[in-house]
Amino acid sequence: MPVLDRKTLERTLVAAHELARRESGRSLAGYLDHVVIDSTPPRRWSLIREPWQSDIVRPLVPAIEHACGFRPDYAGPLFFWLTLPKGHDKSSLIGRLLNWSVAFAKNPIKAYAAAADKTQARIIRDAMKAEAKRNLWLDARLRFNNWEVLGPGGKLEIRSSDADTACGLLPDVVVVDEITFWRSRGLYDVLFGGAGKRPYCVFIVITNAGLKGSDQWQWTLRELARTSPAWHFFESPEGGRLASWMSEAKVAEIRRGLTPSIARRVFDNVWVDPSETKAQFLTRDQIDACTDPTLALRSRGDRKHTYVLAGDLAISHDQAVIAVAHREQGRVILDYLKVWVAPPDGRIDFDEVQNWTDATVAAFRIRHAIFDNHQAEFLTQHLEKKGLKVTRYSFQGWGHTQLAENLKGLVESGRIAWYPHAGMLRNPDGTAEDLNTELALLITEEQRANGAYRVNHTAGNHDDRYTALALAALLAVQLPDKRSPSVFVFNGPQPSDPPDRHPGDHTGVRFIPSFDSWQAVLEREGEAIDLGDYPTKDDAALAVNLAHQLLGIRPPNTIDPDKHPPAEVRDRHQDLVARKLRDRRLIA
Repeated sequence: MPVLDRKTLERTLVAAHELARRESGRSLAGYLDHVVIDSTPPRRWSLIREPWQSDIVRPLVPAIEHACGFRPDYAGPLFFWLTLPKGHDKSSLIGRLLNWSVAFAKNPIKAYAAAADKTQARIIRDAMKAEAKRNLWLDARLRFNNWEVLGPGGKLEIRSSDADTACGLLPDVVVVDEITFWRSRGLYDVLFGGAGKRPYCVFIVITNAGLKGSDQWQWTLRELARTSPAWHFFESPEGGRLASWMSEAKVAEIRRGLTPSIARRVFDNVWVDPSETKAQFLTRDQIDACTDPTLALRSRGDRKHTYVLAGDLAISHDQAVIAVAHREQGRVILDYLKVWVAPPDGRIDFDEVQNWTDATVAAFRIRHAIFDNHQAEFLTQHLEKKGLKVTRYSFQGWGHTQLAENLKGLVESGRIAWYPHAGMLRNPDGTAEDLNTELALLITEEQRANGAYRVNHTAGNHDDRYTALALAALLAVQLPDKRSPSVFVFNGPQPSDPPDRHPGDHTGVRFIPSFDSWQAVLEREGEAIDLGDYPTKDDAALAVNLAHQLLGIRPPNTIDPDKHPPAEVRDRHQDLVARKLRDRRLIA
């Protein structure tokens, strides 16, 4: 194929864009023939779409064209129900149809895209915008705002079922996304009622399978669509995936972190009974496989590893649990699981919890912690004052699901381990319970509002150990691996007169990548004395100088005057250094 010169190529592109714009202005079918989608590499949808996609779109095209003023004589169905598994181009298809409607409708239309929540609604908007950016002839006709898209053909509003049930809507095109994850049907009824006021309005539901039964409103609507001649109904076969790009290996990996009922719904396209939404979280075999007899409870850390602290703290009438963990050779290792139990009609001693935490942070050199964003605020603020970076974890939205999926995936892949009898407690009746006991009794419960799920305990049992372990595991996998610290070699005592050195070339300072901080080290009589971690190299060098001054030795580091910290910061550094030296009994 001959190589085109730049001017010829530009003329060719202009001609191609003009052809795409002109054909799109004639019909939705023309648009679908020319639009370039987000494939690898990007190509026109008409060249790569699969037969099942053509079958789905074929009845939609004349109905949407009718709603947009192109086919006044259309007499086919205006209501469509499509049930497809996860990964079958649903959000992108919605965006594709709505982009054309807003950009090329003959008469200004009002379109609505309705999703379960704002997160899903944002996915639709982003899919539309991404596709427009790949087609300059389309992007020039559209303007994207937060929750609306404007074009020569009209206006699209993107709404979420959890925030909007406004009345008085008169739509021309409505697309309802993932209705099986909606909390309530209020917005659906408003949109459907508005569609009935427009004789040419097209109403499309594109969703996963959901829960079946007469008490499930989504199932009731699905059955109405399936049996009514006014609806065009399509549902991919149970257990069958239509998209060639959804490989068995890919699906199997994603299924690992899902509950069985959600996996059947979103991947197998099976409507399940509500009784199936509760299931055992982990099997006993999976739990026992993660119990490593070569491990033991550790009371101190190793400088080779980065340790994290996590806790589930219920001070009144319950248990408080704190976990210490680290990542090593691809596995998350639980080092310590501490459990406190509130006395009957009493409270756990907060001072005891705080004192234990302070000692553990020092023993493991912990710099990162994670707690519930509401439950442990008292301890969170205390640790932040000590210099730790504390994550306030929210269990709202997908918080429970993210926590469960991460731990479940680690367990099923053998990438987490704990010592035998972790978190062991003896009950007053003589029985014992530990982490393994608790995990074996946990169940999953779906949160029907958005398809998420949570892990919960059965009656009379606990889930505090699980929560502390899951939080620690989540933080541990997110932190970078710690590099081995450099080894200091000392050749005799500290000289009284330091050698000439350039400003900024400091003695006794090293960078700790995993902590993202600089460590100050006093070299004294062949021994390295830790003086703490500091935010900059010059701060650490100052700490080394302060230690020498407190010991009556000439400071070794020359610091640029412009890089000296404020007086109050210097005072804090001096207090820390003095405490370190007193701990080693080097000063009074």
